[in-house]
Amino acid sequence: TQRMEVAILGYKGLRTMESFIFCENECISSSFKKNGAFHLVNLDDEYFHTETFNSIWRIIQAKSASGFHKQILLSIRWLGQALTEKSASVSFLKMTISLEILFTSSGGIFSPSLTSQIAENVAFIISDNLDTRLSIDAKLRELYSVRSKIAHYGNTNINNNDLLLLRGFASAAISKVLNNKFLMRLDTVAAFHLHLKRNRYSSPSLHQSLLSASVSNEQKSD
Repeated sequence: TQRMEVAILGYKGLRTMESFIFCENECISSSFKKNGAFHLVNLDDEYFHTETFNSIWRIIQAKSASGFHKQILLSIRWLGQALTEKSASVSFLKMTISLEILFTSSGGIFSPSLTSQIAENVAFIISDNLDTRLSIDAKLRELYSVRSKIAHYGNTNINNNDLLLLRGFASAAISKVLNNKFLMRLDTVAAFHLHLKRNRYSSPSLHQSLLSASVSNEQKSD
């Protein structure tokens, strides 16, 4: 990962650092280090022309990106930095920041209510299946307990499976947004969150749900 650098705007490229140690007038030690991207990436490659990437290119090429589109790019940038980060704990934190940029509607101090907001929003947007959503929600809450241990207690013992799972959730959630034409027409993050909330609360009433379940059970018994 030291050979990679995730950036389009603000790209730095390959950098070199030389160090010398002198004793009186004589150099007794020196070192030379390279850091950053070694090779440029060909963006004309067909790999970068899926619907997901095309949505990113449209945002970058727009004369004036909306507030929501700017947040999407910022979320992608944090995820990209997480993927090239050598420290597992720092990579984990950067992935959670990537999710928080898009899937929380308020700033300020992190709280359990924000964990719930992220878990519910990410689960809702990644899957259409109830059981899968419940599973994602539960796992994200577990992963955010890891985030808390890193941020507040300096925990550096990160399970690689947790790191890969969080990466998968972040990548899938961002891709779902980028591939949804309706969402990509939204101008603000507030409009995005309102859309998610309206859809989450658009399910039938509890009475209707219980009635449907009762009818279904009667049909099975017949």
